[in-house]
Amino acid sequence: MTAVSPSFTVASKERHVLLHSYLPLN
Repeated sequence: MTAVSPSFTVASKERHVLLHSYLPLN
């Protein structure tokens, strides 16, 4: 995946952060 648009990368990163906030690692 070298030709991915920056917006998609940002959305993916935001989703990752949201998932982590939803599932706190205790």
